[in-house]
Amino acid sequence: MGMFKKSLMIAIIMIFIPVLSGCGAAGAVVFEPAVVGTDDGVADPVEVMLTPQDVFNEAATYLGVAEVAGDQSNPTVVDMLYAVGIRGDELTDSTAWCAAFVNHVLETLGLSSPKSALARAYLNVGVGVPISAAVPGDVVIIWRESISSWKGHVGFVHSIDLEGGTITILG
Repeated sequence: MGMFKKSLMIAIIMIFIPVLSGCGAAGAVVFEPAVVGTDDGVADPVEVMLTPQDVFNEAATYLGVAEVAGDQSNPTVVDMLYAVGIRGDELTDSTAWCAAFVNHVLETLGLSSPKSALARAYLNVGVGVPISAAVPGDVVIIWRESISSWKGHVGFVHSIDLEGGTITILG
């Protein structure tokens, strides 16, 4: 079995980690107060306390979002890609969209995001935590090919089984 069990849709996937300390990095999203608008159009500062579980719950609303077979593209995926700067021939749901999905969820909740289509860009967001301290809703970044490669995958922690060496993620 390979390092990743890939999916063509937003789904909870399981990643098998043979050596937990050397296979990726997990980052906790920095939760800052959001500004909420009022009916009169004037934004009143209101502290909104978000937890990683709130982030996971928002991400889970996209379970089942998938690429469309053939020449068509899922407009939800295309909108996510557009928001991170993808244009032209790459603006289809066949373009890797894990980072665009994470960006969309974080931005929907008013949280910081690198606004990048690169999974590894999330290494510069939030506060890094050991994988053993990660909780559902934290962002997890996984390298591909080599730890110095620009390639990777990003999603939200669903669960961690340290004894079994698995991380289950959404994204």
